[in-house]
Amino acid sequence: MDQKKDSKKLIRLSTYDTKAEFDAQFEDEMYVPENSEIALHGMSFTRTSPLLRLNGQNNKLTFQAQANFDGKQVHSVELDDGVYGQDNIQSFFQQISNKLNSKSLLTNGKEFGLQYYVGENSSNKFEIRAIQNPTFLKACNPPADDFSTEYIAFRGVEAVNIQYPGDLPQPLRRTTGIGGGATPSNPNDAIAYSTIPFTRGCGVFRVRIGLLSSTATVGAFEIGLADNLMALENGTLQNIPNDGVNSVFAAIQCITETLPYKMRGPGDAAFEVVPTSLTPGVRNRTAADPAGAGGATPLEDHDVLEIKLEADEIILAIHTTGGYEIFKKIPYPRDGSLTDDGAGKRLYPYLSIFNSIDKIQVSDWECNFDQSYTGGYYPIDGGFSRKSHQQLINETKKNLVATHVTVLSPLLTPSIWKLETDSLTLSRFLGWGSSVFGSGYSLDGFGNAQLEQNPLVFYNTTSDGGRIQLFDDRKFGTGGGSLGVEGEKQLFLTLTSDIYLVEMLNIKLDSFDNFESKKGRSNLLAIVNANERNTGNIDDVLQYEPNNLTYISLANKQEMSLRNIRCRIVHSDYSPVSTDGMSNVVLHIRPKHKH
Repeated sequence: MDQKKDSKKLIRLSTYDTKAEFDAQFEDEMYVPENSEIALHGMSFTRTSPLLRLNGQNNKLTFQAQANFDGKQVHSVELDDGVYGQDNIQSFFQQISNKLNSKSLLTNGKEFGLQYYVGENSSNKFEIRAIQNPTFLKACNPPADDFSTEYIAFRGVEAVNIQYPGDLPQPLRRTTGIGGGATPSNPNDAIAYSTIPFTRGCGVFRVRIGLLSSTATVGAFEIGLADNLMALENGTLQNIPNDGVNSVFAAIQCITETLPYKMRGPGDAAFEVVPTSLTPGVRNRTAADPAGAGGATPLEDHDVLEIKLEADEIILAIHTTGGYEIFKKIPYPRDGSLTDDGAGKRLYPYLSIFNSIDKIQVSDWECNFDQSYTGGYYPIDGGFSRKSHQQLINETKKNLVATHVTVLSPLLTPSIWKLETDSLTLSRFLGWGSSVFGSGYSLDGFGNAQLEQNPLVFYNTTSDGGRIQLFDDRKFGTGGGSLGVEGEKQLFLTLTSDIYLVEMLNIKLDSFDNFESKKGRSNLLAIVNANERNTGNIDDVLQYEPNNLTYISLANKQEMSLRNIRCRIVHSDYSPVSTDGMSNVVLHIRPKHKH
């Protein structure tokens, strides 16, 4: 027997390559007899988390939610300079969400009620969802509209049982202390409030004055955004600071039809008269008939009070027959310093009514909301709407009674969505890949749709006719997978375990893989399911030695000589690992056993 040819061989490969690619050269000849077998005897390496270094040259995102017609529909943001990796990746995702949300405008109808959600989904992939409220939360609709009233609580307030023509929303009234009234300094007795936060994207909270009598001398009503849900629930809301403490972030007060509106922001010690000294006036005097019979002012002409969030501002304003006036602008920080989830301050719309039904009725409560707090669409992972999008859109028919020309409405039709970067470093870090979601649907010679290939563009729905929400319709309702638009590659920096592949690069093996980029022979030596954080070793150090060796046929019909062995360790999707220091692979070659 030729011992040189028949002996078993133990081969150690080592490298300092940061991608765990091995290119081993040997001075001595190694003979491998025909029909030999090879197995992974062990491996070790120190995995490092990929790092993203952003500066003014590689930090730009450009995006839109609708077609560009005047230059205001295409937005650009610059991500903060810094180094991002495993330790701060979640705050980085939230920064992207905040940056995208900071650009939305009500005048862009598709951005009205829109909120972006960015994060890592259950497949460990980067994902974006752009969710536009398909309906307002309403406090005035009949009880049958369960979605609209599901997240609004009432205490001492109810809808008036008046059947307006066309089934218009019923006005709200005070039910407690009807014979008297409360002072505007106590907003808790008769109050309706949202139990879920106001949108942290772009949207409005607004009401229309249904009736306002000059005899309402004690006070009429107040709308605002509270920053303490517990205070709303417990009846301890403070709209005037008490020992420096209050629960109201922003509010507008209506006292009488002859006194000017008042307003306040988070830093104000008390309510102040609005700068215009605008008074409600007789245009808000009405009977039960919204058409204005008997000399009353038609309901459609009544003032609409509005608190809106767009860009980075909370804006207190009013719509009248004379136009639109802004009372106050309040900065709305989105840097995460105000909440535990980093998404900007949680604010809760509320309405307090201070006098009886014959003196004040409030009509047409409407507000946009943070959809992640509902039982409908969840921002990143799981959850389907209990109602279809079209069903919810149909509920908007009970909209404001009529609109002043300045009252804007959301655009709920299919639209164009696009997001791109000028940084290949950024796109690769986030695992975008090359295929552009929603774009470039052209047919190949076999009639198959081909996506545009561009690693700088994440999604572009120009070619697929647009869509209502930014969802991957091909996965919607399939019982799994993403609902948003996700990257092609996993975010391995967030994993504490992974499946690693050992792939031979210059030795043909009798192994196969149906992974999308392979679909055939792959020269796989081993598949290692390992957890480098749960092995008793130091963090990120993986040491692997199988209990039983799995031999793969070399499929060499003739004796071969090895002076060079090339192989690599990769992730399950064949993307390179990131390593530090020395990496080792130990191979065992033996003659094929005869059975």
